[in-house]
Amino acid sequence: MLDGELKFLLGIITKNIKSYWMWNHRMWALSSLPRPEWQRELGLVAKLLALDARNYHGWDYRRFVVAQLKDAATNKHEVDTQEFAFTTEQINHDCANHSAWHNRSKLLPEILAQRDEDGQLEVLQTENDLILNAIYTDPDDQNAWLYYDWLLDIQKSDEDRSRLLRNKIAAIRELLELEEDSKRPLVELVSAYAELERLQSGSVSEPEKKECLETLRRLESIDPYRVGRYTDMSRTLSKQWALSA
Repeated sequence: MLDGELKFLLGIITKNIKSYWMWNHRMWALSSLPRPEWQRELGLVAKLLALDARNYHGWDYRRFVVAQLKDAATNKHEVDTQEFAFTTEQINHDCANHSAWHNRSKLLPEILAQRDEDGQLEVLQTENDLILNAIYTDPDDQNAWLYYDWLLDIQKSDEDRSRLLRNKIAAIRELLELEEDSKRPLVELVSAYAELERLQSGSVSEPEKKECLETLRRLESIDPYRVGRYTDMSRTLSKQWALSA
């Protein structure tokens, strides 16, 4: 009976993939089977996500299926690694896939926990490269920038955060050589310098501080709808850094 229910659900989910209740009911039906085929289900979810790659109901259901596979696996790390690779594939296909970035953020701590210090640095460099590729593809899309901020938050020390911020600043500078009036990178550049100075007072040079204020003035002309925000940021930084706006 439940096998028939699963076939029925598969047919209607493909027609209404955003229905939470259909995914929830499939979760119940599969869990009620004496021996659910979780690996087969994972393959089905991948095909369903191909229809709507950003569908957060589908991604939530995928996390449920992966959790069941992980519970039954003798090598739990392998499950995490395979799922991490799936998010890489999805992000490379569509760097604006917020659900894939979110799922990656859930997996990365597990991936890092499996590595020694050198291995962790290698993984973080890979993450940095993935983010940069997404930023170069679409500088104004928020997903990669948000993931970059999250990556900063999970660093173990201010020294590690500062190093990552310097990498971010260098990447933005390179990007702005190609997209000099791209709004989001300009905002991120100022924010990165401000955070760097907050973490390590004196680490941002006077010319870099002046560059921040000049960047905010540029943003006022590029993005007049948010001129009040940029003016306020300029005043705040000028006061903190004892510079004239």
